[in-house]
Amino acid sequence: MDYGYGYSGADAAAAGIGFMVLMVPMLIGLAILAVTLFFQWKIYVKAGKPGWAAIVPIYNWYVLTEIVGRPAYWAFAFVLSFIPIVGSVAFLVVTVILQIDLAKSFGKETGFGLGLAFLSPIFAGMLALGDAQYQGPSVDPATAANPFAQQPQPGAPVAPVQYAPPAQPVAPAPAPAPASVAPEPAPAPAPTEPPAPPAA
Repeated sequence: MDYGYGYSGADAAAAGIGFMVLMVPMLIGLAILAVTLFFQWKIYVKAGKPGWAAIVPIYNWYVLTEIVGRPAYWAFAFVLSFIPIVGSVAFLVVTVILQIDLAKSFGKETGFGLGLAFLSPIFAGMLALGDAQYQGPSVDPATAANPFAQQPQPGAPVAPVQYAPPAQPVAPAPAPAPASVAPEPAPAPAPTEPPAPPAA
């Protein structure tokens, strides 16, 4: 009695194709990840940070907050991704904000930052291998805690400070004489000699 447990050549071929269908996207994904990490390494080096920091989980976020000027606690934004739905959206918003800040730290516009967030391998490669130079943190420390605060653009002209001459010092009024002191008497007039009689 044959229960059909044997495998034919067609079954083996189908299994091989199925394995390849699963493995090829995984290999492509790993290749994209490796290229992106290489570009991030180069970006961190351009910003004056150690390149290896780009490949260390969690620490790479901490170094990114230093590069863009955000508070260090932003590095723990990945924790938000563990909260269903709302946390994932919050994590995405934080990621987009940090990528826009990174673009501005290299003198790029907001659109380039959106490209870093959503098309990372392409835009990270442009930033890493292009001629863009790190211009310092793009976030003003006074407003770093507020992600929606208006940030100054790197290289934007600063409004000149109006010069105001220093105020002239006012001379103090002379102190009044104490009331208990009697005023000095006026000097007596000098005696005058009587006029000489007229000569005859």
